[in-house]
Amino acid sequence: MDALPGYLLTESAKEEVIHIEKMNCTVVMVAHRLSTVEHFDRIMMLEGGRIVEEGSCEELEL
Repeated sequence: MDALPGYLLTESAKEEVIHIEKMNCTVVMVAHRLSTVEHFDRIMMLEGGRIVEEGSCEELEL
């Protein structure tokens, strides 16, 4: 998924995000704001196409 600004999310898109969050699955999301992924179990920060940091929000001290 690519993170969208809140004002661009339609009601059906919001419902889809809520549905995905309830599923027991892996979600790959591209986000530019850390607040978008702060509740995720594992965050991977990329630089130049390579993983430069990995961990939870607390582990990364975000």
